[in-house]
Amino acid sequence: MKRLGYKLLSIIILITAVLAVACERPAAPTHEEDVAGLTIPAPTVEDSARLLFDRVDHFYKRVEHDSLGRLAPVAMAFFERHELWRQYYTTWCLLVNDLVWGGKMDEGFAQARKMHQDAMRRDNAFGLSEAYTAMGVAYHFQKNDAESAQCYRQALRHYPDDADQSVKLNIYSYYVQVLVDTRDHSLIRQTLKEWEAFLNKLTAGKSDNEQYAHWYFRFHRECFRYYYGITDYARAGEELDRMQAYLDREDDRELYLGQVAGFRVQLAMARKNYQEAMDWSDREIALCREQDYNTYLNALKHRTDMLQTLGHYEEALKAWRSYDAQKDSIIKADNRQQLNELNKRFELDELKAQQVREQYEYEHSRFLHFTAFGTIVVLALLLFIAWRRRAERQLREAHQQLAASNEELQQSYEQLKLANARAEESSKMKSDFIHQISHEIRTPLNVLSGFTQIVTTPGMELDDEQKVDISQRITENTDRITRLVNKMLELSEANSKADIRREDQVSPVRIASQAIDESGILMATHIELLTDYSEESDNTLLTTNLLQASRALAQLLDNAQKFSKQGTVRLSIRVTPQMASFIVEDTGIGIPIYEAEHVFDEFVQLDEYYDGTGIGLTVARSISRRLGGDVMLDTSYTAGARFVMMLPR
Repeated sequence: MKRLGYKLLSIIILITAVLAVACERPAAPTHEEDVAGLTIPAPTVEDSARLLFDRVDHFYKRVEHDSLGRLAPVAMAFFERHELWRQYYTTWCLLVNDLVWGGKMDEGFAQARKMHQDAMRRDNAFGLSEAYTAMGVAYHFQKNDAESAQCYRQALRHYPDDADQSVKLNIYSYYVQVLVDTRDHSLIRQTLKEWEAFLNKLTAGKSDNEQYAHWYFRFHRECFRYYYGITDYARAGEELDRMQAYLDREDDRELYLGQVAGFRVQLAMARKNYQEAMDWSDREIALCREQDYNTYLNALKHRTDMLQTLGHYEEALKAWRSYDAQKDSIIKADNRQQLNELNKRFELDELKAQQVREQYEYEHSRFLHFTAFGTIVVLALLLFIAWRRRAERQLREAHQQLAASNEELQQSYEQLKLANARAEESSKMKSDFIHQISHEIRTPLNVLSGFTQIVTTPGMELDDEQKVDISQRITENTDRITRLVNKMLELSEANSKADIRREDQVSPVRIASQAIDESGILMATHIELLTDYSEESDNTLLTTNLLQASRALAQLLDNAQKFSKQGTVRLSIRVTPQMASFIVEDTGIGIPIYEAEHVFDEFVQLDEYYDGTGIGLTVARSISRRLGGDVMLDTSYTAGARFVMMLPR
């Protein structure tokens, strides 16, 4: 313990001695501009402006938020003073983008709006275009693609003809990327044509212009994304070949080789050329390994998805682990970068404080120096200890927040997978429904067309039996078409939100009787219908719509008989002072608890071996809710399925 005390005392004496020697030296003059890196020696305004903007662009490309945040206002003041408006608004736009990408959304939007007001006040078209571009980036970062697309349209409209046209090409690129995400195919095609026409105008129709090879590459890249998104794989392949041709003339060729290889992987997988996809995936990973972390991470993600699609689950698991490890390394690198930024701030503040202390100590006597040294050392130690504790606490909190964020991200990912699976299932059922309707409409139409030709043939003589047979078949096929049209009308009404007029005064028993007749359940031979009506249900009157209410209940009865191979279907009616409940129980296959709400979605059939379109329950709930009631599944019933339709009195 004594040895530790002696060591601590020796350290304090040593620090005091060093400070004493330092205080005897003349204080060096402070050059705050040199420390901050803001001194810009330049013989002319043009040279100074160019050097200053290059410095801003350098900090922006290297994502040095603090340096850019300090330099941008100084640069903007210089450009404003010399009325260099192009550099002025471009620097402002870079500052907004840096704030948005750095997660400071509110501050970024505030700067973008301020920039827009400034450009309006000066009536500067270039400034307006840059302001709309900055707002478009901010909205796109928030996943608000509709607002982002509108901002980019305004940016293109206001861009002046006498400005650098490569900036306008960049706006086109951002605009099309947003439109591809919105899936507005007609607007995408129109914008692609405008972009191509503008590009051909700049190159005088010479697409081999080396100066614009980069922009032709970006144009065909967005064309590929569009055609790939609409599953036109032949056109997508052509656009990919054009990209490859321009890539050979691209200055940043190495940067885009991995990206093109990734597109090749996606296209080969879409065409089910799995061996070709595997070969391109190997090449993509090899190319992206030398690029930035995010590019390599995308390559690993492509490999994981491809292996999972091919059923190579063991290899997919290895690829996923590699992907996860790379992702963790990126997070650690970001943390290290943030820590380095904090260290730079601390070192700069310490340097300024040291200069102030040296100047102050130089102006006082040696006696005052030695008397103040002890206090300075103690305070420094206390500040250091407090700073260390605070840093450790902040690091712990950041780690806990990161762990919580990872857990939330995992939960969101699981929910997204479930939602995607359900969406794909619903889309498949919808496609099957349309295919079934199309097929079933053609059959009776062919029958009607054939018999019509027979009847109208000149000189055709038919006996009475043949006429009766033809008439019967025409009637049957006409009824069949009518039923198909009714199904399509039910589909259109499943998503209707309009209220249904309730002007009928009817009893619940009458609604049930009409629903039984409409459903045709009494004609079923494989099940038995049981009814359980209370005395009050026949004496109570509901203010509702008889036709729609019975139609909704008929859908539930039809669903019950469809999914019950044998047994019984029970229809019960219960009345309360507020509403009437129609309870339909069956002894069918039943519904799992976790599917209780999913079964009400359009085109959902839990068992594909049963006939049906999958919209009956959707229509029943839609009608009930528009009548002021609801339909729900009673998950406590385990002998089959029990649906309850409630209508207000």
